[in-house]
Amino acid sequence: MEKIDWFTLKIKLAAGETLAQKKIFLDKGKRIVAAVAVAKEPGKIVDLGLYDQNTQVSAPMDLSLWKKSNAGNFTDGFKPLEIKGGMDITARISTADGLASDLDIEVVFGVIKEDSSC
Repeated sequence: MEKIDWFTLKIKLAAGETLAQKKIFLDKGKRIVAAVAVAKEPGKIVDLGLYDQNTQVSAPMDLSLWKKSNAGNFTDGFKPLEIKGGMDITARISTADGLASDLDIEVVFGVIKEDSSC
């Protein structure tokens, strides 16, 4: 049986800015998945990348590619990450040109663990 611990990270890219970043500690698990919710569509490409210190964990790609899909069971709709956790992860959102208004996003991480209590 699996147990999922959920973590959320909210990031704001202020109007006119091209970069925002925030750190979160993710517990260790057997695998980690992630998805993004956006308060409003930015109208241009805004990339999200994940880093362990300055080492890239997930390549920067447009927020639309991070959105949860309805495939399979609930966690199948999240983007799988190639990490096991037990580390600080920095989420960076960036755009080539500043946006006209603030952009609020929420990154949701699921740390999937074996549940030995079952």
